[in-house]
Amino acid sequence: MANERLLAAQKQVKIDQGALQFFHKHPELNPCEANVSILSSEIMLKNLPLDEIKSWERAYETVSGMLAPRMTETPAPEPEPEKWGYPFPEIHTPADVKNLDGKMFKDFWNDKDKSGKPSKKSLEFRAAVQAILDKANAARGRR
Repeated sequence: MANERLLAAQKQVKIDQGALQFFHKHPELNPCEANVSILSSEIMLKNLPLDEIKSWERAYETVSGMLAPRMTETPAPEPEPEKWGYPFPEIHTPADVKNLDGKMFKDFWNDKDKSGKPSKKSLEFRAAVQAILDKANAARGRR
């Protein structure tokens, strides 16, 4: 039993040595466990030494189409800046709301359409202000 584990460990060391050399020479291939397994299985089928680069090259000639290429890291796209779709100055925090010009605030808050009802611009402004204040109040409540 101990002898079997020793032989398995020695075999794994030879596989690791051969794989290290092979993938160093072939950086275009992914050194993943699947690729190592495919190549080492082919080497064992051909009764070649597991720790020699020549064996790995011969196996590669046979199974090259089965191997996974190295994944290239594609940078994550930068998030686009938030587009402000409202007809009033950008407001994101309670401080932004507080710093709005008083006349501007009243004009947006009290804007009416032709029928005398709050306009779409006014409703959007009120909703934006209320959402900011609700978020700030909720944050205070969590403390």
